[in-house]
Amino acid sequence: MRKFISIFMFLSFIVMLVSGVVLYIMPHGRVAYWTGWTLFGLGKDEWESLHMVFGLLMVISGIWHLVLNWKIFVNYVKSKSKVLLSKDFFIAFSFTFLVIICTLFKIPPFKNFVELSEEIKSSWPQNKISSPAPHAELFSLEKVCNLLGISLEEGLKALKDKGFKIKSKDETLKEIAEKNKKTPYEVYDILQKYSQDKKENYFRGKGLGYGRLTLKDVCENLGISLEKGLSILKNKGIEASADKSLRDIAFENNLRPYEVFDILQKGTLSE
Repeated sequence: MRKFISIFMFLSFIVMLVSGVVLYIMPHGRVAYWTGWTLFGLGKDEWESLHMVFGLLMVISGIWHLVLNWKIFVNYVKSKSKVLLSKDFFIAFSFTFLVIICTLFKIPPFKNFVELSEEIKSSWPQNKISSPAPHAELFSLEKVCNLLGISLEEGLKALKDKGFKIKSKDETLKEIAEKNKKTPYEVYDILQKYSQDKKENYFRGKGLGYGRLTLKDVCENLGISLEKGLSILKNKGIEASADKSLRDIAFENNLRPYEVFDILQKGTLSE
């Protein structure tokens, strides 16, 4: 049993070391989940699970190791009791306390060590289409379709036309992606492109689209006040007025009419 515990503690240490390095360099959660990031075939959740589980097992095996060797430990402490009161012990204890304080208060060089991790995490490539909201990979298909201004039926058709298999409207982007060996970003990209194409075609129709409507009229159609619409656009750095058409607002801000409409619609849905 002693040999088993000793070997297991050593192997647990190896797993902890490897998983700790991976956690140090892996991208931030919003990027890792959205892009489907993996290393050696394991994603963020799997690496974190390994680190936590083997950390716990290492503590348990350490306690069990102490139980098995309790008499040896007691005799050692008695024979080395003076060591616990020695100068070296207090120096080691003080150094440990200093490391804790410097880490918590972000004092170099520990601050630099933490910042290096942030730089590495932020250096991982990100997709052009960012997540529409924190943890959007956990949004249901129905919620994402509403966010993009398309019906659930349209969203299902857009994905199925690309060969995706979907069982329920309540499936999340992450679940759909994993089942179809894709990333949440790729699922969202298909839906967003469908939404954009639909709106572009709508605005290019027979001249009766939202492009010619004033901001005031668009806000009324969306069921929001003009003040709310102006506030939503202002938060995105877009200057507008009640009597300007959506087309003019878009032109002045280097956008397309459907993009201005999207901003207003998403601002309404986020309330």
